[in-house]
Amino acid sequence: MSGRIDIRRALPEDEGALREIAHAAKGHWGYDEALVAEFVSQLAVAGDERREVHVACVDGAPIGWMGVVMLSPAVCLLDDMWVAPAWMGRRVGSRLFRLAVERARARGAEVMELEAERHAVGFYRAMGALHLRDGEPSEWGPPNPMMVVDLRSGENG
Repeated sequence: MSGRIDIRRALPEDEGALREIAHAAKGHWGYDEALVAEFVSQLAVAGDERREVHVACVDGAPIGWMGVVMLSPAVCLLDDMWVAPAWMGRRVGSRLFRLAVERARARGAEVMELEAERHAVGFYRAMGALHLRDGEPSEWGPPNPMMVVDLRSGENG
């Protein structure tokens, strides 16, 4: 699989593909299929005035996506970031993460917070995120850490 990766704003007609990517990415880690399906059915995939959703595509086909939400004038949340398993490890996530940082900064945020899937903690650390606090235990198992990126330094992402 190869091709030029383009990133654009998500369109309403992307919803099904974005849910499929999230389902495949979450399922990649061996979670219970019913739990994954329920989780994905409840994901917010559309953008609005507070939430931006961007999709990475190859030849027009979505392969990953991210959503950022402004929680306050200074705090942005990386609400979602999903990469199709076939594209994991191929810099798609890095590109989406850097765009999330760029968009958060453009909207005036000083920090970007995220809940890191425990299998992705190493990725987020490599991107400059630091442990903020432990999340809550859930049906997924041990708590996922909440992480933070300081956007004021210009060094992260």
